[in-house]
Amino acid sequence: MYQHILVPVDGSNTSQASLLEVANFARVCPSAVIRLVHVVDMMQATSSMSEFASNAIPLTKLEDDIKKEGQEILDRALATAKEAGFTPETALLESYGKPTPEMLLEAADTWSADIIIMGTHGYSGLTHLLLGSVTDGVIRHSTVPVLLVRGKG
Repeated sequence: MYQHILVPVDGSNTSQASLLEVANFARVCPSAVIRLVHVVDMMQATSSMSEFASNAIPLTKLEDDIKKEGQEILDRALATAKEAGFTPETALLESYGKPTPEMLLEAADTWSADIIIMGTHGYSGLTHLLLGSVTDGVIRHSTVPVLLVRGKG
């Protein structure tokens, strides 16, 4: 059965719903190691700076804030997981412009994940076109099974 379950989280309700599904896997595969991951894009720090800003926030402060927000998302997901009856590992993945799906797939490969369990918003049409889809990128290129948990709504 599954020994390494990778669970991307982004703080959304859909992501939280996926944790409840992961709890079912934790009960069926009690020896499995579950890892929650969240990707932070550090390029946001440099792209959000304006050359015209006279009171620009130092780059290191912006980077620290991005990491802090990412860690808070992981901490909330960890609390939800514990309430659901399992205690996973957590990892904050730092991207410097690399697409989130690629970061997740590299993490799955490096960690030898047997399965990826993630939420999906199920966007279609124009919304999907404008927002893109991390889920699509993962399922198109994953070498391991991907279980999608559809959000309510």
